[in-house]
Amino acid sequence: MKKDDNEKKYYTVSKVSYTIRVIVAMYLFYTVWQLREAPFNSEGTERVVFIAAIALFLICGAVIGFTSLRALIKKEYSENNPTEEPKAFDETDKDEEG
Repeated sequence: MKKDDNEKKYYTVSKVSYTIRVIVAMYLFYTVWQLREAPFNSEGTERVVFIAAIALFLICGAVIGFTSLRALIKKEYSENNPTEEPKAFDETDKDEEG
């Protein structure tokens, strides 16, 4: 079943949020880079913990970074498609307030 091409899509995540997510992904990659030698310098349980942390940070950074960059490139954020139109002020609003 194909969606109507004229149907508007509304997004709830902002451009700033996606940008912060990309920065977080870059920080996770930086952390993986800093931990790259830790498994070789440790033994036993510490080695397993370092390897697990590297794998987790690498996977999370890749998923967060890829999805956020894709959304930024495709411009899938709320500034382009606001969910609500601004409400016009009229006299009835003034009467309700006071």
